[in-house]
Amino acid sequence: CHVIPNGVDFNKFKPIDKEESRKRLGLNPEKNIVLFLGNKNLFGKRYDLAVRALEHLNRGSEKAILVAGYGNPHSRIPYLMNASNVLLVTSNWEGSINVVKEAMACNLPIVSVDVGDVREVIGETDGCYVCQRDVSDISQKLSSSIFFGKTKGRDNISHLNSKVISEKILEIYKKVISCWNLESASYR
Repeated sequence: CHVIPNGVDFNKFKPIDKEESRKRLGLNPEKNIVLFLGNKNLFGKRYDLAVRALEHLNRGSEKAILVAGYGNPHSRIPYLMNASNVLLVTSNWEGSINVVKEAMACNLPIVSVDVGDVREVIGETDGCYVCQRDVSDISQKLSSSIFFGKTKGRDNISHLNSKVISEKILEIYKKVISCWNLESASYR
């Protein structure tokens, strides 16, 4: 039995200059951006929790704005990630979240509830946090990550590069074919 995770296209998802990305997308260069990529209309993605956490963070003065990026063409997502200060995930349930891996490949800080394999993917990456499904905890982690800058996430998930994953899949096929050929030969 082999578990093969989805790979990340490291040619597409890579660090890009924040100013260039914001200019390309028409985003304010002065704002701190918290990126939410879940479908805000699906309750399980918990957009309501993200909004409340931002309201809590911004008490007294605006520290960041929430940008909901769901529905953008996939070709814009690397620019959205690179234009942002942090990716926020507040879902009730997930599997292996591709946007978290893609954000890691862009060296984007991440704040996420403990869902799916997020804890495993971000590991000990500085600037990335696993938090409780609690407005105060999310807000605190966002405050820590917004000004962090680029992470070392790309280096920490090099094993998830789609080229590496492709090689793993090929090796599995080679083993299966080799076993099949051996079994077929013994029946002759």
